[in-house]
Amino acid sequence: MPNVRGRALIARAQFAEERCGPGSWQRIVEGLPATAQKAIGKIDPRGWYPMEIYGFLQDAVARLVGGAKDDALEQLGAYSADQNAEAIFGKLSGDAFEFFKHIAKLHRDLFDFGEMTVLRRPGGCLIQVDYIGRAEASVCKSARGFYRRCAELNGARNVAVEMLECQARGDGSCLFKVTWKKIRRTITRPPTSS
Repeated sequence: MPNVRGRALIARAQFAEERCGPGSWQRIVEGLPATAQKAIGKIDPRGWYPMEIYGFLQDAVARLVGGAKDDALEQLGAYSADQNAEAIFGKLSGDAFEFFKHIAKLHRDLFDFGEMTVLRRPGGCLIQVDYIGRAEASVCKSARGFYRRCAELNGARNVAVEMLECQARGDGSCLFKVTWKKIRRTITRPPTSS
């Protein structure tokens, strides 16, 4: 059975509490089947939790936040990047592509299955994730927000993330096209007097 680290669940709990108020996470957990409630009990950040519960929790958080589900999931992913990117994957490099390559190497720190590959493309990169057929649509949609925010945290601007393929829709893998622009840093000096 595929699993995800507890720290990913904790970010969802923090997001729910911050966006929807105290007690929000508890209401979400109480809506889970009894076996799932027992499985997540007190969440250990280093512990492993079933992927299906992770997907269900993401959907439940998005419903509680309200509005367009895809927007709520992207906000959730961006929040997770703000809370966890540096803590989980190490110092932000200032280079989005290098950071994504590093994330690919550490994929197994967050998921105990699947594989992530990152390929440089003009103006960005492609991120391919093989969840070995275990992808959840909500997880892929929150990943869009996570990848966008990670690129921004590493200095990229005008970031766009497009989901080209998704295993939850029957594709062979989850494929994200991430594009961005780097801001050139220029130093202007005042004119010298002659």
